[in-house]
Amino acid sequence: MANPYFNAEYYLLTNQDVYNAGYTLVTAEQHYIQFGAAEGRAPTPWFDAKYYVTKYPDLLNLPVEDLFAHFTQFGMDEGRAPSVSAQLTDANLLAYAKANPDLLEAFSIAEDATSLTATQKTQLTQQFYEYGYTEDRPGSPFDADNTVGRTYTLTNNVDGPNAVAPAIDTTGTAGDDLYLATPTSLSGDFIDGRGGVDTLSVTGSGTASAVVQNVERIQVTSVGGATSINLPNAVGIETLAVTGGTTDVTFGQIGAITDLEITSQATGNVTLTYNAATVNGTADAQNLGLEGYGTAGAAAGTVRLDGIETVNIDATGVNHFGSLVNQLAGSALKSVSVEGSGSVRINTALADTVTSFDAANASGNIRVGFATGGDVKVVTGAGNDRVLFEGATGLTTKDSVDLGAGTNTLAIQATDISAATNEQLKAVNAAKNVQVLEFAGATATLNNATLTNADISKFVFQTAGDDVVTGAAAAKTYAFGTTNGGNAAFTLAGTNTELNLALEGASKTSTSAFNDADIGTLNTGLALTVNLSSTGTTDAVINYANALVAADFNNVGIVTNAANATFKLTGDANTQIAGFGSAVNLQAGAVTGALHVTGSGGDDVIVTGSGKNFVSGGNGVDQIDLSVTKGVGGDHVDLTGILLSANRDVVTGFDAGASGDVIRLAVGDTTAGTAAGAAIAVQEANSNTGNIVFNNNNDVLELAFNLAGNTLAADGTGAALVGAVGTLTATAAGDTGYIVAYQNGNAFLYHFNSGADTAIAAAEINLVGTFNGVDVGALQASNFLLV
Repeated sequence: MANPYFNAEYYLLTNQDVYNAGYTLVTAEQHYIQFGAAEGRAPTPWFDAKYYVTKYPDLLNLPVEDLFAHFTQFGMDEGRAPSVSAQLTDANLLAYAKANPDLLEAFSIAEDATSLTATQKTQLTQQFYEYGYTEDRPGSPFDADNTVGRTYTLTNNVDGPNAVAPAIDTTGTAGDDLYLATPTSLSGDFIDGRGGVDTLSVTGSGTASAVVQNVERIQVTSVGGATSINLPNAVGIETLAVTGGTTDVTFGQIGAITDLEITSQATGNVTLTYNAATVNGTADAQNLGLEGYGTAGAAAGTVRLDGIETVNIDATGVNHFGSLVNQLAGSALKSVSVEGSGSVRINTALADTVTSFDAANASGNIRVGFATGGDVKVVTGAGNDRVLFEGATGLTTKDSVDLGAGTNTLAIQATDISAATNEQLKAVNAAKNVQVLEFAGATATLNNATLTNADISKFVFQTAGDDVVTGAAAAKTYAFGTTNGGNAAFTLAGTNTELNLALEGASKTSTSAFNDADIGTLNTGLALTVNLSSTGTTDAVINYANALVAADFNNVGIVTNAANATFKLTGDANTQIAGFGSAVNLQAGAVTGALHVTGSGGDDVIVTGSGKNFVSGGNGVDQIDLSVTKGVGGDHVDLTGILLSANRDVVTGFDAGASGDVIRLAVGDTTAGTAAGAAIAVQEANSNTGNIVFNNNNDVLELAFNLAGNTLAADGTGAALVGAVGTLTATAAGDTGYIVAYQNGNAFLYHFNSGADTAIAAAEINLVGTFNGVDVGALQASNFLLV
């Protein structure tokens, strides 16, 4: 049952977010009980739950949402005080009654009474808390801020002061009034809010023109279409607000520069159009409050402030919008300042007329750009900021950059800053508090010897063309982002032999898809150790039995590397490396994403991580270690085209059996030629008969018994196999296929070609794969895939 003492109008007026969330006079109490009490909100101006429970410790076990009900049901009669200022005593209640003759009569109190009965005291207490404090009566026992104001719902008639039904009288009170309207019901009205701090709240879409005076706040929730509110002859407006909507909002015919707030607005443009005389100066300043304009993953629209030269932003929460402009002819945006704890990201570069951007007092992350052609002083604060200078010559020594605390990025579109005399290089070297230099142009050419800014420890390439780095240092990191696509070539500094690289994909979130980071061909110079971090998570399901989607991986093309260089791969991203020019030691045990890698023509060492792995060792005798995923299954070892023992792979950690790992073989390398993707045909021999005939209806002959001795591992040819088995015979001359043999807890995979006759000679057999730790008969048809 509703509590008669709960003041719904007061609750909504003092909790604007509750009103914006759609609560009404009918449902406001429900919000208080479910949420508001726990959040420290007050149900009336005279009740303070924290004070009440602290003052009366016997109530400590009561839920906070029950404290107000306790006071109205019991506390009043018990003489408890609901707040520090609301103290009702016999004396002030008697004075209250004597100051109001209607109360004396209603409660049978004599005019010369010197005390109250218990019943009279209860009646006066209940009357004051339910009605009296809002009625502006004389002799009030305490100041309860009774100027609560009224709520007015505008009609589709011409509402205004002294209007008669069916229109309403819009004359405000001395309290904080709330006017509720749609563009349709507002159009043509006259509102005079009088005293208090009043709010006009407009919800819906459409165009309206109204005279609004002495209403301090006008807020618009625009849904279902654009909303335009014209305010001719407005007086006393302090704040224009856009909140909780999804479509464009325009305020027009504004006679005085007025603060603008944009809150909880994911999309839409916001425009203020001032009267010409209002913004005819050269230093007109606009305050702009932002709290949740746009989202981290998607930008809202344009903030258009025609005639405004200076914009002062106070930011809370995440703010991400398209542009900030002044499009009034003869006027230009010159200065922007940002403060507050929120982030501010403006996608489109500020005009070249902006000469000052001051965010020194901002603690949130700032992301902003500047159009080429202007000279600007940029200062940012404690956040991790990114500042972009557009154009190949956008950043010059006439610009000043100090990005404050945090890990900050200076982005440039200059392409070649390698020469010591380069103007852009000089400006980069002069910039302060820059940790990351980002190349956002077509290509990038950098010489670490001439780049002397000691604060810069990381370089990010977001280029479609080729990148060339000379003098690469071990203390620096060279990263490639989501818009990169060209080739990269590094020459190391002096005796340095270590290179730090990073592929920085954008992780998938609830609002944005994974975005991969790519390099074309990669030349790591003489680096003997390459540390490659690959980041950016995705929920894409990787199945190597199907065609892969390049966009599900961070990609690296063919790598030109020093012979036997060590590549240390880490990170959570799916990563694909197309191959290496020389033998490589790839250590990827710490990788948690999927890995698709091709080795070199030399003898490689490849250690994979905990994601799903695809390894093609290429030519050479390769050592492949899948131990991190032992027991998981799903890894693929690609032996297609590997037909000679000189190119065999030695695999450790292979999961044999159902749901295990997979050996990929080429259809064309078996006479049976079972269709690609179909179940492989396996012929099983369970004992050594001394004369085993390979049936050419099969792709693989499995010798499902343990061969005596310890000869297979030491001999890459078929000699040891023939010696252990005896005669091997094909069905027909020229038959080809694979043979699996087991010895001492390992499996050995051979390829054969019987040649001109049916006898399979030792010289016609080549060991192509050794699978350590695979016991007799463990391999099944499901462990092979013909492609």
